[in-house]
Amino acid sequence: MRPVHNAVRALCVSAIGLLLSGCGEDVVRDSAKLDRHLIPALAFTRQRDHARAMAAVESFEAEWQTFRKSHYENGDSTWRATFDQVDTMIADAAAVIEAGEYITDAYGSLDDIRMLLFEWREDNDIEYLVDPLHEFQEPLADLVRLVANWNPESLKHEELGGLTELLGELEEIWLDMTDVEFDIGRYGMTEGEAESFERLVGSVDYAISQLGGALEAGDRTRADTAVRELEEWFGEVYAIFGDFEPEE
Repeated sequence: MRPVHNAVRALCVSAIGLLLSGCGEDVVRDSAKLDRHLIPALAFTRQRDHARAMAAVESFEAEWQTFRKSHYENGDSTWRATFDQVDTMIADAAAVIEAGEYITDAYGSLDDIRMLLFEWREDNDIEYLVDPLHEFQEPLADLVRLVANWNPESLKHEELGGLTELLGELEEIWLDMTDVEFDIGRYGMTEGEAESFERLVGSVDYAISQLGGALEAGDRTRADTAVRELEEWFGEVYAIFGDFEPEE
């Protein structure tokens, strides 16, 4: 944890402790369980894989009801309103998939849930390892789009500025992620998954470093390679927190 956050976190410790003990369950652990189902649902709806999307959304909805039962009554009216909003959004996503049309609309609803829960944890000072990974996705997507449309010969000044700004944002978010305490049991990981996670975090670190060096040198080829590697390795990090092969 960064020193700049210590004073704020200290003010929250007592309140959060009461909150977590009051529900008898660990919000971080249960958020990780929920994301085990949400992440595949996001992936399969984005891929327009109707059968797997339907199964994943049903699984996510069931896990959400477990999460809701454990935590709904442990906050104020704003807290409960967030849960009610998630209920509505899940129902909307399920209805779209059941109808068999516009499955990307279901992806939009699920992605809104992802960010709503991210904001809910942030507003309630719940430090959760996956949240920086949620936050990382938007600037990474912007970076990939910018690279896909840049000048084919060299880095223009405006392109370089945009890339450098996005890289700075990604570096800050990634540092926030590495500051969060990682407990293999709390995040429901196997030893193999934890080892893969640590290895892939190192790969993302490397890609970020390579991109920074390429931008500093104005090297388009190196920058293009670094962005592709960053996108691939980050995707693998994120997927570790999803259960793509649930037990029968």
